Amino acid sequence: MQRVWTFKNAVPRVLPIRNVYKKAQDDAYRLATAVVEEYSGKKRKELKQALASSEGKETARVNMLRILSEINLPSVRSKFYDGEYDYSRPVFLHLLKQKWESHDKLLLLQRLEQMKVIKDLGLTSFQPTVDVHLKFSKQEATDVVPGSIIPAEQACSEPLLQVLPFNTEEHSYTIATLDLDVPNYETNQFQTSCLWLASNVPIKASDRSTIRPSNCLIPYSPPIVHKGEDKHRIVTLVLQQQSPLVELDLSKIQKENVNIRDICAQYSLTPVGSHLFRSQFDEGTEKFLSEHPNVDNYIPFEVKQDFP
Repeated sequence: MQRVWTFKNAVPRVLPIRNVYKKAQDDAYRLATAVVEEYSGKKRKELKQALASSEGKETARVNMLRILSEINLPSVRSKFYDGEYDYSRPVFLHLLKQKWESHDKLLLLQRLEQMKVIKDLGLTSFQPTVDVHLKFSKQEATDVVPGSIIPAEQACSEPLLQVLPFNTEEHSYTIATLDLDVPNYETNQFQTSCLWLASNVPIKASDRSTIRPSNCLIPYSPPIVHKGEDKHRIVTLVLQQQSPLVELDLSKIQKENVNIRDICAQYSLTPVGSHLFRSQFDEGTEKFLSEHPNVDNYIPFEVKQDFP
């Protein structure tokens, strides 16, 4: 005779199995947290000894021990995955750097390489160490993805920048926005124009406010693109200064044909971050450029390309 299992008969057999698995999971979690706490306690003792030997100075070893003493704690991991970042703690900056290097940095380097930005800037090499976010309005939900094409209406607004260095120290930076594709029809060549230049900008990881340079040497002007021209590559460079104050001589910096490599060599500036977007002619270009206060004598014309 075949027995028919009813729900009443099945429940007592299923629940004990579930209870066994739950108990095993709880035991494994308790054992894992005990191992983590033991490891963190060991690193905290090493940190205390390192601080004593360095007389309280924040050395590289001290910083690494701070990270190792917290990186595996469930409370830290939970806050990080929930997006509750504490930018004043080295452990969160370390985790953010790992996340940035696994995607956003690779995407930026890919776009810079594909569009030959580093080569046309004249830089021998470029390895970004800070994360640069750019958008044109606080109402925008997401940042501009590197390499995106921006409409003229957006590009006429001053960019809003956020720079994240992956350390707790404060440094001074020079920020330059350059148009790499300004055509010179007299010489039949392209030249680089400086659209925005600011120096001595203090940046710290814990200060997440939008960068608004007080000493803007060259106020932002939008890229000037005429009908028939190809897309212009607009690159923003973040240059770390060796000293907190740098006096840039504007009389020696040609706004219409700037050489960023010579400026970096002259004032001891190191490129540490970048962002890239593209601008092209659209139906609103003439209107917005002719009304922009920082654009002088905009003359619209059409470029006709001759093909052999």
